[in-house]
Amino acid sequence: MHLRPFRSTDTDHLYDICLRTGDNGRDGSDRCVHPRLCGSCFAAPYAEHDPSLCLILEDDDGPCGYVLGTADTRAFAAWFNTVWLPRLRREFAGLKPRPGAFDNWMLDLIHEDMEVPGFVDAYPAHLHIDLLPRAQGGGWGRRMIHAWAALAGARGAPAFHLGVSSANANAVAFYRHIGLHEIARTEWGYFLGMETPKAGSDPSGPRGDHGPPPALD
Repeated sequence: MHLRPFRSTDTDHLYDICLRTGDNGRDGSDRCVHPRLCGSCFAAPYAEHDPSLCLILEDDDGPCGYVLGTADTRAFAAWFNTVWLPRLRREFAGLKPRPGAFDNWMLDLIHEDMEVPGFVDAYPAHLHIDLLPRAQGGGWGRRMIHAWAALAGARGAPAFHLGVSSANANAVAFYRHIGLHEIARTEWGYFLGMETPKAGSDPSGPRGDHGPPPALD
């Protein structure tokens, strides 16, 4: 496996990976309202807004994971609310909830502007990371987060945050294990955060204790 920058031909893979991990880490392919809804909310907009902050994990069978996000949550939210959300509202107009669909709540989400959390000044960057089962368990998740944090830090972000559902126990445990700490709790889960590498500091990644981030191909 290797980690590389995003290419325009990766867009369909973002949608696919997001869907296949979107049901609290499980494959949501057979129980969704629309196969592109999850990726439209949590993956594709980041690649369009700033593809340089989108990294792809790939093996011999093709893309099997991604980490993507923004170094400036305020700027991203302004773009998302004024440019991206109107597109989604047109694309999914008339789409109705379906019994048992894991993404029903996203139909409400796309009709609400993205809110900026109160802690964003201290943690201005945020990310999303998803890996297919074949890419899990080999340490790549940790390496991907470190590589992305180094990119965000180079953009001037002192720290990043992410949101995770309390129902996704494996993800919560993983993030805590690699050193993310709790910033806030919500009715659906947690916001966790971590500092990015400081300019001129040891390039071993966040907290400097897990080895260097992988080189990008």
